[in-house]
Order: sequence, then C-alpha cells, then structure tokens
Amino acid sequence: MITYERNDHAIGSDFGHGGSVTFDVTKFPYLTAELGGGLEPTFKRRPVPTAGDIGAETLVKLASGVNLLGYYMYHGGTNPKGRLSTLQESRETGSLNDLLELSYDFFAPVGEFGRIRPVYGELKLYALFAADFGASFCTMNAHIPEDNPLDPEDMESVRYSWRYRDTDGGPEGFLFVNNYVRHHRMAEHAARTFTLGKTSFSLSLRDRDYFFLPFNMPVADALLEKALVTPLCILHNTRPVYVFYRTPVSGQTDDRSLYTFRNGIYPSHADILTLSRQEAEHASRIVHGGTEYLIITEGVVIQDGGMVSICGGPGTSFTAYPPLPVQPEAVPEQEPPEITAVLAESTAGKKTYELSIAPWSGSDCFVSLYYEGNCARLYENGRLADDHLFCGRDIPFEFSLKHVTSRTFRLEIDALGESDDVYLEDRPRFTDGSACTLVKARTELEYRIRLV
Repeated sequence: MITYERNDHAIGSDFGHGGSVTFDVTKFPYLTAELGGGLEPTFKRRPVPTAGDIGAETLVKLASGVNLLGYYMYHGGTNPKGRLSTLQESRETGSLNDLLELSYDFFAPVGEFGRIRPVYGELKLYALFAADFGASFCTMNAHIPEDNPLDPEDMESVRYSWRYRDTDGGPEGFLFVNNYVRHHRMAEHAARTFTLGKTSFSLSLRDRDYFFLPFNMPVADALLEKALVTPLCILHNTRPVYVFYRTPVSGQTDDRSLYTFRNGIYPSHADILTLSRQEAEHASRIVHGGTEYLIITEGVVIQDGGMVSICGGPGTSFTAYPPLPVQPEAVPEQEPPEITAVLAESTAGKKTYELSIAPWSGSDCFVSLYYEGNCARLYENGRLADDHLFCGRDIPFEFSLKHVTSRTFRLEIDALGESDDVYLEDRPRFTDGSACTLVKARTELEYRIRLV
C-alpha cells in the first residue's frame, strides 16, 4: 500500500495500518531496514517472489516517502558450520520456522553463489536513480491523495501519490503509480487522469503496471514539464547525457514525443538517451579514462579499480554508450561440461544419485539440478556441501563448482507426500502419493572477460 504508515509494529504485515505509532515520525528519517529483497523458503512455507513483486514493493515505499532503501537479503549466503551444532533457525531452538542447515539463499538479487537474478536488474533501476537524483529526491515530501486506497484488498482503485517540492517555478517532482498486487488481478483503467496544480497526466493503466514519472524536472539548461519515461542516471561527461527508460505508459511512440519540454525547447548543453525498460535493467555505469560509459549486457559488469570486466556465459554480448575506445576480447564459445547422474539407491522416502561432471574451464561452472521432492542435500567426499528446499519444478537446486574441489558428488532427495502440510505455489507431480526424483541436470559455464 501507499501510505504514511511507518510504524515498526507493522513490519512484515500488509495489514498493519492505523496502529499506535511508537515514535515521533517528524524527528526521524524515513528508511526501510528489512525491505524484502527476496524470501527464505522454510520447511512449512515456500513462497516464490518475482522481480515484479519486489519492484512494486520498492516503488510503493518510495511513493510513501521513504528516502533510504535497506534490503534483507540483498546477497544470499551459506550458514557457517558450528563447532558443536548446526546454526540454522529451527523451532527446536525457539525460532518460528525450520530452515535448511546450510543454504540461506533467500531468493536474493545476488544468489548464494553469486548468480544474478532478474530482481537484481529491477532494483538497479532504483539504485542508479538514487545515485544521481537522490539528493534532490530526498527533499520531496510524499503527498498521498484521499482517493488513494488504504484497504489492501481493494483491487479496483489505483494506488498513487505525488512526491514533490515547491520551487519558485511551481512544484517539481514525480508521480508514482502502482497497479500491481502480488497474486491478484487489478482493474484496468483506459483513461485515468492525475492532476496536481497545472500538471496533468492522462494514462491508460493495465494490471501489473507500476512506474513513476517526472514533472518540472531541470535537465541541464531546459525544463522537462512532464514525460512518459523514468530517469535512470546521468553520464557526467563533458557533455552530460540524461538517461531515461520507457514505462508501461510510453506506448509505441517515438522517443521525442515522450518528452514535453517548456516552450518545446530541448536542452542545448546535454543529450538525452532513451532506453527500453529491459535495456535499463541490464545497464551498468562504469568509468574509464575519466569518461563515464553505460554498458548494457545480460552479463554482470564488474569494475575493480581501473579494470572493467563482464561475467557471463559463452556468447555474452554488450552495447556501450558512448562506444568504448578499444575493442574488447570476445567471450569464448564453448560447450558446457557433461554431467551424468546415476541412481544409486532408492527407498520409500529417499533416493540417492551419484553425480559426475566432466572437466571444465572458465571462471566458474554452475550446476542446476531439477528435481521433485521435499528437499535435497549435496555431499562432497562425505561432507554436506549444500542443501535445498523444493519450491517449484522450474526452480533448480543450483551450486557453483568454484566453491568445491571435486567433480563427483552424492545427491540425496527426500520424498514429499501428496498429503504433507507444505505451502507450495507450484507442486510437484505425485506418483502413488509421493514425489521423489531427479528430473534433469545441466551445467552452465561462466567466463570473466575484460572490457577495458
């Protein structure tokens, strides 16, 4: 919900509105400490968040007035081995849930072994925006209209707010709109008008749309009265480049018609670059030789001092704006190593497989095990190396070969009964009331290629 509510008693609850506030909100900055970057599956409940779930959640908090986004978790991890016992949460030790012994992946933007999930790109949209526009944005108060719904079960009304500050030329800020609620279908609005003073947006909204739009925004020596695109970042070069990306209400119009500048005058001392939303999600800003570049790639861009590289699979490509001064080396084309799985033992409640992986080369190799059952455990040389809870047929048990020393493993899968009391959004296929099988195994190479 978009709401002024910021009470600590409401953390983790969509229905925590209107309780007694435990502090004077005017004396403290508005921030989030544990905004969900993902969700940790438990033996009892295993919800699977999508990038859109997390993106819309982040947007409504900004729309409510948040000025600092703190996530839990941003990078998944692995519980350390205890000297006398295991260290995971469990009801036996007084916690509310039973968790895995080792894995604390959390469906985080950066996974347990460094794999990047789609939500990473989603959150990067807000991170890049905050880096360049945050100082101004934080001075803008949230103004939530009376017709913004406060009932979380209202699926008909549009959730929206304005964040702006008053200037000599009038209010300057952003319109926030959210028409996305996880696992629910929202009403569509063919022509919804939002008005604040002299600023007016007429927008067509579909189910699952969420975005924010600027108005009366200074762009170098011009004033952007309103736009159907969202600011991403600025390339701070001799001639600055203001980077925007398309939103669900941008339509198929040409780039220039997405911007309304005062008196029709575009900036003369800066350029404008318009990306698709997908390009923006895959964009990273780097600095080389005093020039800022935008690298767009499905790989992961890493800058370590003066060296910039991309981590990605064979055939990973990229686009640079402006073009890089040198031609980077190519990502090698190479087949992933073969993996074999042999059923070694089968009982009513468990199956054990012996895994063998051929030699490989690269910066890393990821193994994905698609199985159906309750949970799985991976052993290396008789030692528990990783574990996993089944959360859906398309969600693999994934681990990194860079973090182990062997190429042979033992995989144990515990059965899940059809009548077991476990919340799953995607249940396995049951045979004779039970699910317990390895469906397929695959490997994927990763290379680290230097750009500059």
